[in-house]
Amino acid sequence: MPKISPKICLIRRKKFTSIICKIVRYYRDAHGHPTHEVIYPFGSLRSNEVGIPHVREMFWNTVDRVLLLLQMTRGLSKIDARRIRERFAQVIPVPLVLPTPPVAKPIDPTSKADLLTKYSILASCK
Repeated sequence: MPKISPKICLIRRKKFTSIICKIVRYYRDAHGHPTHEVIYPFGSLRSNEVGIPHVREMFWNTVDRVLLLLQMTRGLSKIDARRIRERFAQVIPVPLVLPTPPVAKPIDPTSKADLLTKYSILASCK
């Protein structure tokens, strides 16, 4: 069975490094030579963009969506999906998961008299 794997290319530039991430399927062609087919090419990221939270979040949302799609359509196992995700996490850090916000306490019931005293304009509209 052909192996679905992550492929990460780092291209050094003058002031930054381009990070190109792909999910590929490795196999041997008819002549027995190893080759690969790109299943999903992620856009390239610059090393100086990795620190921007919304860029990281967009990248990881795309990774999660594509891995879920591959699990449904190509039969990718959860172990392989976790391996691909961990390999990408070595280059591009996963955004922090914020704790769930606290649940708001119920508000005190308000009577009509309380509203009229609080907002005098309501009393004048009678």
